[in-house]
Amino acid sequence: MKKFLHSKWQLCFFEQDTININNPSELEASGLTFIPCKVPGNVELDLAKAGYLPKDLYMGMNIREAEKFETYEWWYKTAFTAKKPKDNKKLMLCFDGVDCFADYYLNDELLGTSQNMFLPVQFDITDKINSSENKLYVRIRSAIVKANNTPVSLMSLNSRWAPTVGSDYIADSLSVRKAAHSYGWDI
Repeated sequence: MKKFLHSKWQLCFFEQDTININNPSELEASGLTFIPCKVPGNVELDLAKAGYLPKDLYMGMNIREAEKFETYEWWYKTAFTAKKPKDNKKLMLCFDGVDCFADYYLNDELLGTSQNMFLPVQFDITDKINSSENKLYVRIRSAIVKANNTPVSLMSLNSRWAPTVGSDYIADSLSVRKAAHSYGWDI
């Protein structure tokens, strides 16, 4: 039986590497503000709904205002209850696609990481859940910052499949497992 954790998520954000937060306890102690958000969802839409971006991102050049958030770090959180399964069954926490450099925490314990928006991630949480409330956090780091800090071979820039020459993000997109349209490729 599947249970979806789509409701009551909150989102906290700040420019990556400007605040040293390494785990959920440090995040909660920081006093940073959380906004309501949708999961699955999109940070730009959540920011628009909360008033950080224009309500209509498709009007005029409004979408360009979202660019300033490309180097931000995002922390999602929610709480849920679950019972330990019986008969040697497992309780799995599944993410169908997280974009793209993420750390996953349950009750302040790091479950694991992911680095690819195309691959689902699963964690066995059978022995990690509390009988009362459980707190789940997902930390997503900026793909732009990661790509800028990853060396790229000059030979890889000569690839036939590389994005259009002249793109500002050719080298960045080669080191990150993220949809090509995230770097300006028009689908």
